[in-house]
Amino acid sequence: MSPMHTTTDDNKVAIMMDRDEARDFWLEWVRDNPSKSPFLTSMLSRWEQLVPEGGPEPISWQDGAMEDPQDLEQVDWAQSQLEETLTQALNRAAWKRLLEITVDDHHVAVEMDLLELYDRINETEDPLARVALIEQVPVSTWTQIGWLVAWWLQDPWLEGLPTPAWATHPELTGSHSRWDLEAPPEPTWLTQWLRQWGNSQTLNR
Repeated sequence: MSPMHTTTDDNKVAIMMDRDEARDFWLEWVRDNPSKSPFLTSMLSRWEQLVPEGGPEPISWQDGAMEDPQDLEQVDWAQSQLEETLTQALNRAAWKRLLEITVDDHHVAVEMDLLELYDRINETEDPLARVALIEQVPVSTWTQIGWLVAWWLQDPWLEGLPTPAWATHPELTGSHSRWDLEAPPEPTWLTQWLRQWGNSQTLNR
């Protein structure tokens, strides 16, 4: 039996949506239910602008597939799966852009201060990276930079930050940094961010 099919208790065959059916369902769902998930509505209502026609899809629409779109429990579950998939796509896009700005060939740190880093971020052209880093969805730009710092130092548990996406989803970043983790490079932007982070921890105590 195909993995796209499952057997229900009454021995009838239920057919899982294919990719295109799932995509069409969710694009229509956000038009009909804009307040049920502001995140999905914000993303999917402009999907054609975020993902130009013919371009690679940054998510797997199968994550939002279901057998019975009339079953509210299935819809809720698929909604949460799709939201997680979109969150990962945004974090991945932010990660790639920050790495592009701050590291040359994955091992040479580019020297700049934190203000220059923000200026470079504002020049971002990739649509998904712009949502993540300029619109600050799903987290602030400062947090996205903090996740880069955590990766840079290979310390995912910086107090006060959410667990970085790369720690829970290593596929977001691929390989670890190539430099000596005992003596990582310390560009000015990194030391300035760490100083801000340290000050925020002091204020929160």
